[in-house]
Amino acid sequence: MPGVTIEIKNHAKINLAGWTTELEVEMKNDGAWTGTVLHKRKGKGDVGEWYATMPAKVWLELLKKADGKT
Repeated sequence: MPGVTIEIKNHAKINLAGWTTELEVEMKNDGAWTGTVLHKRKGKGDVGEWYATMPAKVWLELLKKADGKT
């Protein structure tokens, strides 16, 4: 999806700080306006059951766009 960066993770240990830092770098490299880290839940193969994480500033921009403010 143009303008969106998605980092997918499947790790035994959660590293939100590292993953969100990596996401922000990849968003900049991609020229993306938003992005998220999708991380697999143990025992859950359905992506809809996974977790999505993003820095609050990215989330706030997403809300602004959804509200038509940007």
